[in-house]
Amino acid sequence: MRFVEIKSEDQQAVLAIHRARDLVVRQRTQIANMIRSILREFGHILPTGIEAVSKFAREYGTEDQLEMPEIADGILGVMRHQLSGLNTRIDGLTKLIEQHAWLDNDARRLMRMPGIGPITASAVVATIGDAQQFKTGRDLAAWLIPLNKSSGGKERLGRITKKGDRYIRKLLIV
Repeated sequence: MRFVEIKSEDQQAVLAIHRARDLVVRQRTQIANMIRSILREFGHILPTGIEAVSKFAREYGTEDQLEMPEIADGILGVMRHQLSGLNTRIDGLTKLIEQHAWLDNDARRLMRMPGIGPITASAVVATIGDAQQFKTGRDLAAWLIPLNKSSGGKERLGRITKKGDRYIRKLLIV
């Protein structure tokens, strides 16, 4: 059995920033879906995407009020306020991750690759740490993919969501 090196405290701290940002992004998606559903209940349709909901949240109240009960309008105001707070938190955490990525030599080296930005580079470096622990790139890939649980000639691979680091996979697969 091959063991992976223990993460340093700095790696764990950077991963905590990444996990916090991921949580806030998921919460923002939930709030945006809630705003979209409240508006749809009263016949107002917003385009899909977080940008459309954020734009609505910024501009709502500056123009004509929508036709809806006062209670629903109040809830919509609470959700708009919460969405703006989540956007601010995401921006702050993203800047923190970017600053860390530019200070880390390994992350800067990874960012030279096409398609790898500061968030992905920082997450990969913090998760994997010293890549010297893997003999080949194939060993690293095997560390990220599902476990093979085959027996009796019947091949059964675990789902990709059941193995490895979900956050890293999400960043690399997108």
